[in-house]
Amino acid sequence: MFANLDAALFHLLNGLIGKWPLIDKIVHTISDDLFLRGAVIFFLLWTAWFKDVSIRNRAVLLCGLMGTCVATLTSVFVQHSVMIHARPLLDAHLDKKIAPVIDLSPWMTAESLRHLNSFPSDTATMYFSLAIAIACSNKRLGAAALAWTLFAIALPRVYLAYHYPSDILGGFLLALAVQMVFTRINAVRSAAEKVLLAFGAKDYLLQALMFVLVMDMANLFVGVRHALRSIPVVIALLH
Repeated sequence: MFANLDAALFHLLNGLIGKWPLIDKIVHTISDDLFLRGAVIFFLLWTAWFKDVSIRNRAVLLCGLMGTCVATLTSVFVQHSVMIHARPLLDAHLDKKIAPVIDLSPWMTAESLRHLNSFPSDTATMYFSLAIAIACSNKRLGAAALAWTLFAIALPRVYLAYHYPSDILGGFLLALAVQMVFTRINAVRSAAEKVLLAFGAKDYLLQALMFVLVMDMANLFVGVRHALRSIPVVIALLH
């Protein structure tokens, strides 16, 4: 039953492709441009950070950033380790529409074809994680972040056949579960507060590190993933 509902929702959204070519182009541009889709979320994140400079608020956001790292990397691991279903865009047996503005060549690489599974959506996981973290700091900013994530990032990925609705839902639930651990458990928040207090007057160093981290977040942690993949090579060389 759930699979049928998943397919029905997918075809409902994806079936709109081609009816409004300009809309197709706008949705594709926002969805695929790392700067455009991330600019609103990161603007809201830093607004929440600088709007309330209290230790408690910044500890929540710091926990949220760490939670985002854990949730996103977990999503990537699951997506590459467990086969749930093939990405709609790459499923040759699925009746779907592909927007003319989509360049399929990046999706036909050996890496993409080797990892066909699209559950859960790592993009949805990351942006929902950030939106939840922002909401834990400031409800209004969080509402804006969640709305942007849903309508400008998550649903367009179904519309463009990058994901099934279940991939988006899986990403959201993973993000919610991880962020509840990182932002709601007192021991975790207390640890973040101690980190902030340890930096003290040199908190600009922490903020500089956070800027670097957010830069990699905007690219779905490509830098971190490459670093993790290099660990076995480095260990082999040392031996």
